[in-house]
Amino acid sequence: MTICKNIFFSFFALFLVLVAESSLAEEPLPIDAFAMRPAIQRVSVSPDGKHLGLLRGRSFNGDYILEIFDTRDLKKTPIRIGSKVMELTAFNWLNNKRVLISVRQKVKRGNNKWRYRRYIINADGTGDWQMLPNDGRAQLMSVLRNSPNEILLSIYPMGSKRGMSNKN
Repeated sequence: MTICKNIFFSFFALFLVLVAESSLAEEPLPIDAFAMRPAIQRVSVSPDGKHLGLLRGRSFNGDYILEIFDTRDLKKTPIRIGSKVMELTAFNWLNNKRVLISVRQKVKRGNNKWRYRRYIINADGTGDWQMLPNDGRAQLMSVLRNSPNEILLSIYPMGSKRGMSNKN
C-alpha cells in the first residue's frame, strides 16, 4: 500500500510541477486575440471526396478566400478563389465540379452597408462567375443528387423578407 501511495504522490507532484511551469511560461493573450475572426471556417468535402474546400482568412478582419485542396495530396498548393473587393462568406458544393459561393461587398446604400451576391463557379477556378439573380436573395434548396447538372433554388422578391410577405 505504501508503494502505491508513493507512486501516486510522485505523479501528483510531477503534475503540479508541469502545470506550474506551463502557466509561468505563457503570457496572457492580447485583447485583440478575442476579437479576431476565425482563421479557417466552413470546411467541406466535395460529394466524391476528392476535394476539400475551406474559407481561409487573410487578415485580422477575415477577408476570406476559398481554398480547394486535392484530398489525395493535401501538401499540393490549393486552388485559391477570391476577390479584391468582395469577401467570401460561405460556399456549398453543387457537384464535384461546381461550387455556389456567397459574397458581400461593403457599400453605402441607405441603411444597408453591405451588398450580397451569390455566384456559381467552377471548382478548378477557371471560367466566369455566374451571378444568381436578385441581389443575393437566391437560396440553395437542393443539389438534386440524382440530377448532377441541376440544382433547386428559391428566389425571394426584392424588398421582401425571406419567407414573409411584405403585405399587411
